[in-house]
Amino acid sequence: MSDRYDCIVIGCGPAGLSAALNLNIRNKSFLILGTKQCSHRLAKAERIDNYLGLPEISGQGLMERYLQHVRSRGIELREERVTAVYPGDGEFAVITGKSQYSARSLIIATGVHIERVLPGENEYLGKGVSYCATCDGPLFREKAVALLDYTGGAAHDEVLFLAGVAKQVYYVLPQRASTAFVHDTSAAAVATVPSLPGNTTLMRGTSLSIKGTETVSSLIVDEQEIAVDGVFILRETQKAENLVPGLATDKKAVAVNGQMETNIAGVFAAGDCTGKPYQLAKATGQGAVAALSAVGYLDKRPK
Repeated sequence: MSDRYDCIVIGCGPAGLSAALNLNIRNKSFLILGTKQCSHRLAKAERIDNYLGLPEISGQGLMERYLQHVRSRGIELREERVTAVYPGDGEFAVITGKSQYSARSLIIATGVHIERVLPGENEYLGKGVSYCATCDGPLFREKAVALLDYTGGAAHDEVLFLAGVAKQVYYVLPQRASTAFVHDTSAAAVATVPSLPGNTTLMRGTSLSIKGTETVSSLIVDEQEIAVDGVFILRETQKAENLVPGLATDKKAVAVNGQMETNIAGVFAAGDCTGKPYQLAKATGQGAVAALSAVGYLDKRPK
């Protein structure tokens, strides 16, 4: 299969799956990229009463119906996290931890970003802070870097990549609850990770912050300060504006018009990433509109 598509859908929640279904019906080549569970918020819903036609269904039950529907159409969901998007001449390069793809259009359906921004994260973005290890890792050859993994251990490929170029890698698994601090590479410490290279140190901590002057100089993990030249932050859902350079927002959500068009030609957005209300009916409807708008955009442009 070619790595060049008419459209790439980033996110496999209700909006992304709805977009994929409509792209499939319109016979467009596309790829849908997302995490294994697709929508953590939906899966955790005990009961949904306001979704037309499916009263009292559980969130997990509804998610399974969504997935069954798209799979019945032969739609493949590829479990890859998008780490960066680079606009080009009428195309977009989409980078994941495993591959690189090209598309003539994009539909952003990344959901609402709920992770708290770390102290120092915004200040040093592009000055040592990055969201793409495979993109920016080579800039830190033979230097010390940290990788903060909010994906629950799914960033192992990025760890291996960084270990191959950096002198020292600190692999940090942030903890939400108060847990014992780990600073070693013993068998017990790496139980959640298949294997770690010798130049990689696994750490866990509840309080993280980034320090520096003009560029990043250290990472604070709980009460320990670690000297690093770069910090890579990988989350389940990345802020859309951090994925796509120049994407306009209203400071809280991606700015779209009624056709789900963003300020960038060929880029559309749908679902919770476009702001409140966070409703399933809105997400699936916007996903359909975004797909149809993308189809109209593609049909007007030469291949």
